[in-house]
Amino acid sequence: MMYAEMGNLETAMEIAARGGTLECTALLVQLLLQYDRVDLANKYLQQMSQIDDDSSLTQVATAWVNLAVGGDKYQDAFYIYNELAAKYSPSIMLLTGQAACLIHQHKYGEAEDLLQDALNKDSNNAEVLVCMITVAQQTEKSDEVSSRYISQLQDSAPSHPFVKYHAAKGEQFDRVSAQYSVSA
Repeated sequence: MMYAEMGNLETAMEIAARGGTLECTALLVQLLLQYDRVDLANKYLQQMSQIDDDSSLTQVATAWVNLAVGGDKYQDAFYIYNELAAKYSPSIMLLTGQAACLIHQHKYGEAEDLLQDALNKDSNNAEVLVCMITVAQQTEKSDEVSSRYISQLQDSAPSHPFVKYHAAKGEQFDRVSAQYSVSA
């Protein structure tokens, strides 16, 4: 996990692949999904199922893979998150997972309700804020709402990939627009 946090995904995958535990395999599934290798992630998910199909960790990994597959699998992922939330209580991760499924199904109002619950638990959770930004933009809320969430994300998680991506796109826009500005 430390290698993954530092951005060294290859080393993280090598170590996780040698682990052989349910936890290591779940980490490997997560890392493979970051590389958009759903096929390989699904292979390791099958290994997790063979170890313990009823494990909460296997269920969460199944939801991750279902989200990556898309289509009808969004609903399956939603049901998994919903079952886990009913069984263990709705944590921020489970609420955000449910909301992500709903966002992919264009059910923005329902997603926003879940995200608001998650924000009530932690108003600076980066993943919740990213989802709130998405919902705000998809529901055409005012730019002020979206900007407020972006600003909050920048303040609470300045190294988050979304913040870096947003800043890079802003710099690119400034560079290109400077080429077309009218000189006085």
